[in-house]
Amino acid sequence: MIGNSIDQNISSLGLTEFNKSMGGYLENILKIGANSTKTAIEVEIKKEVKK
Repeated sequence: MIGNSIDQNISSLGLTEFNKSMGGYLENILKIGANSTKTAIEVEIKKEVKK
């Protein structure tokens, strides 16, 4: 699910060819950001559940 969204974002910005030429650099950066956000949300939910 995250991969499709990232590909769509890169495409909508017109950066598909740039991303390919950089070996998927933009895709990797966006995945790191998405995974960090997901982890942060999970941590906050766990805190709320423990209350």
